[in-house]
Amino acid sequence: MAVAKIINQDGKYCKIEIITGRKSKFNLTCAFEEDGEQQQIIVPITIGSFTGDKNEKDLGLVS
Repeated sequence: MAVAKIINQDGKYCKIEIITGRKSKFNLTCAFEEDGEQQQIIVPITIGSFTGDKNEKDLGLVS
């Protein structure tokens, strides 16, 4: 089940939309060319539950 979708990107930035209200984790992989070489960065994304948790600071957290 998908938890996010890319809604816009231009090679310098990527805008994603979170499409779940549940806690989840995924990796956003960014591939680009720098100085003629292919580079890749993996950004770990954590989505907190929108309905809350034992720790209220986790409510709706996306990091």
